[in-house]
Amino acid sequence: MIKLTSDTNLREQQPFILDMPDSAGKIAYTGVNRSELFHTCLTAVIYIINIDGSGQVKITDDETEAAKPMFFPDGRYLAFVGYIYDSRMEYILKSPR
Repeated sequence: MIKLTSDTNLREQQPFILDMPDSAGKIAYTGVNRSELFHTCLTAVIYIINIDGSGQVKITDDETEAAKPMFFPDGRYLAFVGYIYDSRMEYILKSPR
């Protein structure tokens, strides 16, 4: 397994690679803070990064737990699943964005 970033506190998971002709390539992935791995509700966010490791961009905020990023075939859009929990940390809504 190759680490995408130098952030040792970030657990990178669920990578999805966009590799199109005439493109440098991008990777979308879910990032989870390692200090939260044993909590009931994680703060998982979606990032996009260039294949060479440069240009990391945070796509989602910390309010919604996000997972399973996937580029559309033309590379113009990114889909993911967002989970929302109530004040008791119980799952209340799952919707694509």
